[in-house]
This record gives sequence, structure tokens and C-alpha cells, in this order.
Amino acid sequence: MDGPFGSDLKVSHQTESGVRILQINNIGVGKFLDKNAKYVSEEKYNELIRHSAFPGDLIIAKMGSQ
Repeated sequence: MDGPFGSDLKVSHQTESGVRILQINNIGVGKFLDKNAKYVSEEKYNELIRHSAFPGDLIIAKMGSQ
């Protein structure tokens, strides 16, 4: 899983319900932080399906150095 990046996922794609978006602020040290839930429609999810995450997946947040 990677991305999506740039114009693949904009704020305008977010919906009130649907498929959950994982964001950097949902990634804690060794745990998922269930806060600030955001969603996309099933249709948008299907466009981005290669970026899916599933229970048991390891998610790593990578930030550039300053």
C-alpha cells in the first residue's frame, strides 16, 4: 500500500460516510489512533483500490527530514 498522492485524493473527494481514509494522524507508535475520521464514496474508493489497507496490515508513516 502506498499513497494516494497529489490530485488522486483531494479534500473535495471526502464524504460524510463511506470508506474510511487512513491519514498520518491516525498512525501512532504501535497503534492505530481512531480520531478525525474522514471518508470517501465507494466510487472513489474503487478508483483508489490499490491503496487499500486491511486488518493485520503493517502501516508505516514516513516523513522527510527537516
